[in-house]
Amino acid sequence: MQSVGYIVTAKHYATRDGARTVRERIQRLAIGIRQRNGLINLHVNDDPKGFAVLAEIDFGQWIGHCECGGAEFVDHEEPIFMCFSCGNRNNAGYLRPVIFPAERETIEALVLERPVNDLRGLDDLDRAYQAKPLLFAQMENSDGTSQALPLSRSWTPNESVDELRRQNKAVYAWRASLGDVR
Repeated sequence: MQSVGYIVTAKHYATRDGARTVRERIQRLAIGIRQRNGLINLHVNDDPKGFAVLAEIDFGQWIGHCECGGAEFVDHEEPIFMCFSCGNRNNAGYLRPVIFPAERETIEALVLERPVNDLRGLDDLDRAYQAKPLLFAQMENSDGTSQALPLSRSWTPNESVDELRRQNKAVYAWRASLGDVR
């Protein structure tokens, strides 16, 4: 069985949920919240405004983090963010813009090089989330010591493309040991 070969986005979840767009999925979720919780003013039809959210890859999925601690799926083709933990409370319920890295495609390719066990899950979205890293990479700590950390399909905005390549040396060594010279 082949591993999930792409980074999951909010568009994938929208499609799964029967929505044509990320905004439509957000609108549907907002309607459900209003029905369950009464009047909550979420401005999901307006253009995004306020401070932008930085996109990151968390276990094979593009997400954005809210300052409340919540996180939601995001998509580079429709870079909007609504936190359903707080309703973008600090932004008066308005959608927020999302910033993706200029090197998004390179970052995705590097992250996808990392082998994972993604046998658990009923569909690709669930498999991507439940994937377990198969390799560890030696990471240097700020105090000069190093430790082996799992090489998950994750990336944060403070990691450069060069840093991902350095981390992926464990992948290239593993492949070489198998006779794969990709």
